[in-house]
Formats: sequence, structure tokens, C-alpha cells
Amino acid sequence: MDIMDTEQTHEEKRANARLNLNSVSLLILLFIAFLIPLFFLPIFNISTNVSKGVLLSTVVTIVFFLWLIARLKDGRFVLPKSLVLGALGVVSIVFLISSIFSEAPAVSLVGLGFEIGTFSSILIFSLLTFLSAIFFQSKKSIFSLYGVLFLSALVVFLFQVLRFVFLSFGLPLSGVFSNLPLNLVGKWTDLAVFFGLTLVLSLVTLDLVELNKKTRRILYGILVISLLMLAAVNFALSWFIVGIFSLIIFVYALSFGKGGGGNTPSERKIPIASFSVLLVSLFFILASGLVSGFIFSLLNISPETLHPSWTQTFEVAKGALTENPVLGSGPNRFASQWLLFKPEGINNSTIWNIDFSAGAGLIPSFVVTTGALGLLAWLLFFAVFLYRGFMSVFSVRLVPIQHYILLSSFLSATYLWAFTVLYVPNIAIITLAFLMTGVFVAALAEGKLIKNYNFSFLEDPRVSFVSVLVLILLIMSSAAGGYFLFQKFFSVGYFQRSIVAFNVEGNLDKAERSMISALRLDRNDLYYRNFADMNIARLREVMSRSGVSEETTKAQFRSIAEIAVQNALLAVEEDNTNYLNFVSLARVYEFLIPFGASEELYENAKQSYEKALSLNPRSPALRLSQARLEVARGDSAEAKNYIAQALNDKNNYTEAIFLLSQIQADEGDLDEAIVSATYASSISPNDIGVFFQLGYLKYQDKDYRGAIFALGRAIELNPNFANAKYFLGLSYAKMGDRDKAIRQFEDILILNPGHEGVRQILKNLRAGRSALAGASPKVLVPKDIDSLSIEEE
Repeated sequence: MDIMDTEQTHEEKRANARLNLNSVSLLILLFIAFLIPLFFLPIFNISTNVSKGVLLSTVVTIVFFLWLIARLKDGRFVLPKSLVLGALGVVSIVFLISSIFSEAPAVSLVGLGFEIGTFSSILIFSLLTFLSAIFFQSKKSIFSLYGVLFLSALVVFLFQVLRFVFLSFGLPLSGVFSNLPLNLVGKWTDLAVFFGLTLVLSLVTLDLVELNKKTRRILYGILVISLLMLAAVNFALSWFIVGIFSLIIFVYALSFGKGGGGNTPSERKIPIASFSVLLVSLFFILASGLVSGFIFSLLNISPETLHPSWTQTFEVAKGALTENPVLGSGPNRFASQWLLFKPEGINNSTIWNIDFSAGAGLIPSFVVTTGALGLLAWLLFFAVFLYRGFMSVFSVRLVPIQHYILLSSFLSATYLWAFTVLYVPNIAIITLAFLMTGVFVAALAEGKLIKNYNFSFLEDPRVSFVSVLVLILLIMSSAAGGYFLFQKFFSVGYFQRSIVAFNVEGNLDKAERSMISALRLDRNDLYYRNFADMNIARLREVMSRSGVSEETTKAQFRSIAEIAVQNALLAVEEDNTNYLNFVSLARVYEFLIPFGASEELYENAKQSYEKALSLNPRSPALRLSQARLEVARGDSAEAKNYIAQALNDKNNYTEAIFLLSQIQADEGDLDEAIVSATYASSISPNDIGVFFQLGYLKYQDKDYRGAIFALGRAIELNPNFANAKYFLGLSYAKMGDRDKAIRQFEDILILNPGHEGVRQILKNLRAGRSALAGASPKVLVPKDIDSLSIEEE
């Protein structure tokens, strides 16, 4: 009797432990569902996407770890018998194989740790689906999930309203809101997709479930909030997909919902909610152009349209799959394929210099990176998912509440998957897609449409040994993986701090310290590349120091130069498939040419640019960089050759024409230089540098009237451009308009107090003498065309 009581006690303890771990795991999954749309980390200045990636990876790792511990405690596996989970496993395996055979395995396997298209990210998403399918196998847990999603939507809505009100009316806390993200979900279009999800969920609930008045009012409130946010963003694709789903819900509710099915016509109830949303969606689809401009200007929302078109995406896919038909280029490497296979005419469009990391849709982009195997894996997953969904939602043996749970989870997941095919959502939307897929599988198990594997490994010692060994290895792997991801996160944080210190604060010491901390945690080509830029900035600082001996300056310069070259070489070593790493190396060599063995450095820079061009063969910017290298070497003929190639790739390339004009002016061919600068000004009417160059050339050519026009346009674009004011003042003086000339030099004196050369010119003009009479300083064309100061010879 005592032995039996002891055995029962052990069994009860195991059951209680299992129950506690399951409850904690479920709460954590509900926690991520609530937080993923609104989570961001105010530390390190990291993006909301990285913040959400940290949250997702942490939570999934913890829940998986707890699930493994529970299995070790009770010696039993209980898993849904689902083809959907199996098909998703096939997708993960294909990503792993493609990553292993990628030209840059580290980039494809993990990357920075938070990109969406790596194997590690797909593994985390798949684990989320697997865990959701296990822990949401009850009506109560699924209703709790819907509740936290609605609560999350309410918090996001309140944040957006408060942010708009405080910033629009300058209320006391406006400074706080200005430092917070534009919106909590991600891009504005992601915000629309999220509220489209809550709209679909509220429609299914209102039209399929008998609710009390309080619950109906709450759901109608969520519906109205969702419609308001959809209208505010006015994302055309979201209205189109919401319209389709509201039509599906309307028809389904009319057939299976309240008053549907076998009821008489007099008893049949029209699903008002879904029908109303269908009409609203139709209005916004038809009146999109009229409504968008008004809403965007009112709410200060910028439409996000910079992405490749479907035609451009198919062009890239065709080229990539021709070269790597089976496994693609490797996960997380769409950008490299875009650079190799982007359409010919792209260089003359507004997106010519953008290295896109995805195409028109996320799943089509995955096809580019994982090849035919990836395409087949995704087609298998969607086919199994849709087939299982359609078969289950039309099952006649389910009670109404089971119908509702299955339909709501299936439609929610399908709605989100539609956006992954037709759009590139951020990590919050993709997380919800995988989560709702897991909930749908759990609903199948709850409705007894699929069974659970129930396997105990304690009965056979041999099976027990293998199972425990595998569990221990998985537990260790999940712990190590969590630690590794946290290292990645902190490295990204230090990197962001370094970039802000360098580019915003101008604190080079702080930037270097933070970058060193980032590299201690993670070796990454992006970090090395930016560190090399900081080394160049440090070299400039060393050269500008005063009061330091020549030997000390040379020693410091030599030491930092070696570090700069080393960092650029390490960037190439980390990823020799990224053209930016070779550009960074070339620029380091190019910077050092005047200070060392110029011919050797020139050859190294030239070879690095050529390697970069082999990876990005259609880049006019790289041709222009080669031209600048030749200008620095003094070979103007070769520079002109590269400029011609750049203009052949992009005939409206203002910077190339600008450089050509400078070369022609240096060669004394003032007429051709003016022709080039004039053409550049016609295709870039808002380029301050072009108009300054044109004005300066016309001043040299003694065309003072033309100089006044061009320099006046430069000052119109930048009223504080002292160099333009200098030559404009001289041009006015040459034309005999002393009052206007004096005004220009008085403005310069405000910008450059105490400048003796300007004071002398003003003294001459007021005395009726020539502007430059007795004035030795002469202002040159500045290297930095946006400079507000004037440079003296």
C-alpha cells in the first residue's frame, strides 16, 4: 500500500510539474502575441525590427527549453499528427541545406542574427508554430490569444493617437513622443496589415458567435478602431485583401453562421458587420487616389513605395535560378542577386542605387535565395495548409464554437500568409503568421480532426537512453543558441551606438570604443567596414593636429593606416561576396595613395574596385569611383573613359557629368566644362553643387550674368552657402551693382566673422574700388560643395 501511494505521489508530482511548465509556457506565448506588435527597445538606438527579433528569439528559446525540460520530467511526447507541421519542417530543412551550400554560409545561416531570411530565423519561426500547436489545444487558450491581440491593437491605437495629438498641437510631452518610433508595429504598411488582422478576427467573431451586449460593443469598438487605422494608412493591398476576406466571412456566415444553414428566409440574419466592411473596402479601393493625398498630408504619413516591381522581381528570379537552379543563391542573399540580375533600365529610375534585400513579395524572394527546392517546399506547405483548412472549416460534424475557432484561426493565418506572398512584411507580421498557423493546427487537435502522438520513452531502457540523450543535447543546444543570439543582440547594440556616436555626435573616441565592443562579441563584415571608415576619419584628425612633432605624427599615421587596411581586409575575409567590402578596401588604399608607395596602393585600389564591379556589374557609381581614382592619379584620359562607361549605364548621372566638367575645367577647356555643367543642371535642377560649379565656371569665363543666375539658384537651394555668395558678390561687382555685391559679402561676414579677406573686399566696394583691389586671399572651389565656409589659398 505504501509503495502504491509512493508511486501515485510521484505520478501526481510529475503531472503537477508538467501542468506548471505548460501553464508558464502558454503565458509566455500569450506574452509574445501581445508584445510583438508594439515592442521596441529604447536602448542603443536599435530599430523596432531588431527589438522585435530579440523578443521573438528570446521567448521561443525559453519556451522550447521549458518544453524539453517537461519532456525530460514526464518521459512522454505528445505531438499533433499534422502534415502542416511536417511541411513546415521541410521548408526549414531546405533553408538549412541551401545555407550550407551558400557562397557565404555565415550570412545565410545566421547573418547579423535578426534578418528575416536566414536559416536561423526560419528555424525560430517554425519552432514558434510547433510550440503554438502544442500549447493552444483548448478553447480557453485560443480565446485568451484573441483577447491579447485585441488588447495589443488597442494599445497601438492609443499610442498612435497620442503621438499625433501631442506632436500636432505641441503639448508638454511632445518631446517624448518625437523620440519614440513613428509607429510601434514597423512600417506604416505593416501597421495597416496588423489592424487588418484584428479587423478580420472581429468580423468572424461578430458574425459567427452569439455574444452578449458588452462583448459585442467591445468588438464593434475594435472593428471601428481597425477601420480608422486602415483608413489612416490607406495601404491599397490591405484594403484589397480585407475586402476579399470580408466577402468570404459574409458568405460563410450567411451559410453556416447565426441564422444560416437550414433556417427559413424569415429567420435568416444578414451578417451586417462583414457586409459593411466589404462596402467600406470597396470605397477605399475605388477612391484610393483621392483619399490618399488628403490623409497623408493630414497625418504626416509618407507612402512607402520603394521596392522592386513584380516584373523586376521575376527578372532577378529568372537570372538567379538560371545560375543556381536547385538551391538558389543561399538564404539572406537576395541583394547579391539583385545587383547581378537587375533589369537594364533600372539605372535611370529612382531606385538605381538601392541594394534591395527582398523583391516585391517575401516568399518570391525566398524562391530566389533557395531555388527550385525552396519553391517546391513552400508550394507543399501552402497546399497542405490550404487543403487542411478548407476541409476542416466545411466539416459538418463540428459544433458551432469549433467551427468558429477553426475558421477564425484559419482565416487569420491565411490573411497573414497572403501578405508574405504579395508584400514584404516586417518581423511582427511574419511572427503572427507562424503563430496563427500553429493555433490552427492546435484547433484541429482540439476539434478532434487530427490526433496527437502520445509516446512514452520510459518503458524501454534502450529507447529511454536514446531519447534522454537527444533531449539533453537539444536542451544544451537551445541554451547555447540563446546565449549566441544574446551575444548577437548586444553586438548590434554596440554597433548602433558606435554609428550614432560617429555620424550624429561626432565623437570619434566613443565610436571606436563601441565598435571594438561590438567586434569582441561578433565578427561581422559590416562592423569591420564601418570601423575602416572611422580609421580614415582618425587619420584625417592626426594630419590636422598642431603642436605634435613630425616623427610622432608619422608614427601615429602609420599605425592607424595599418589598422584601417587590416579592418577592410577582415571585412573582405568575413564576406567576399559583398561588393561593399571591396569598395571599403579600395577607399582605404585610395586615401593612402598620397602618403605611401602610390603605385602599389593605386594597383590595390584598382583591383579592389574591379572585384567590386564583378559583384555589382551594373553600378555606375563604381565606374565613377574608378574615375575619381584616376583623377587622383592624374590620368584624366582614363578618368574620362570611366565617366563615359558610367554615363552609358546611367545617362542622367549628374555626379559623373559634374566630375567631367571639373576635369575639363582643370584641362583649360572652359567651354566644354560649361556645356557639361549646364547639362547637369538641366537634369538636376535641385543639385546645389552643380549650380555652384556652373556659376564658378561662368565667372571664370567672364559670363557674369550667367554666373549670377547659376549662383543665385545655388543660394536659393542653400541660403547660407558662403562660397556661392562670394562669387555671386564678385559677379555683381563686375556687373557694376555694388549694393547687391555688398549685401552678399555682409552675409558672408555673418557666416564667417572676422574673415579679413571679406572685410578688405567690403572696404574696397564701399570706397568705390575694385572688389579684389589689394586683397590677397582668393576663394577656391571647395572640395565639399555643401561647405558653409570659404577656403583661402
